[in-house]
Amino acid sequence: MDLNKLYCMQQRALMRAAAAGDLHTRQRHQIAADRCTGRIERFQRDIGAGISALRQSAS
Repeated sequence: MDLNKLYCMQQRALMRAAAAGDLHTRQRHQIAADRCTGRIERFQRDIGAGISALRQSAS
């Protein structure tokens, strides 16, 4: 998945959570944002791991 799309999904979920009229809805949107955050972190870690491996093989 595209990293920009993940950031967009995360921000939309956070905005929906902030605008929610009740606790249940706010929590549901916060959970969605947290899931996006996890996916972003995994994506970045995987990219970083790939770059690290390339650097090691070039040495």
